[in-house]
Amino acid sequence: PTNRVVTSQSFARLFGVDPDHAMAGLPIETFLDAVHREDRPRVTAAINQAIASNSCYSTEFRISKPNGEVRWCFARGQVEYDSEGNAIAFPGALTDITDRKQAETTLAQQEARLRAFAESNVIGILQGDIYGNIHWANDEFLRLVGYTHQDVKAQRLRWDDLTPPEYRELEQQKIAEARQRGACT
Repeated sequence: PTNRVVTSQSFARLFGVDPDHAMAGLPIETFLDAVHREDRPRVTAAINQAIASNSCYSTEFRISKPNGEVRWCFARGQVEYDSEGNAIAFPGALTDITDRKQAETTLAQQEARLRAFAESNVIGILQGDIYGNIHWANDEFLRLVGYTHQDVKAQRLRWDDLTPPEYRELEQQKIAEARQRGACT
């Protein structure tokens, strides 16, 4: 009812707020001001929606710290109401997910580089499984084997059918290696 936030010291530090003052309660605007300006409208809308609809609040957003550092957070909470239906508290939890977000960004960049290489058609590349299926192949691979993307999509192309008989034993060894290690050389 007072729109004041009472929080832990670690929560306050994450938001760049004096922990001693935060434990006594600070205006919610103090914390919302720390939310990255691009995320603030979405976070505010999610909070208001949770209050209006008696639903759980759950969102990811960035915090802009006074020193310029940007951190990612995941917040989740549930509004509590009195017997007359008035919102009286909004307990929740907040987690710093910056490391996870950085890992997701790094992974996306690496996947984009790998995809760009695969699609450059310098060499033939396919993505398949240990059962002989081909899930994706670049243009160069398809040119080499004389098939099309439609053949891959229709599952008319299997790598085990393309393997010459003299390589089948090696193929089985590599499948066993893939099953054991999750990949093969």
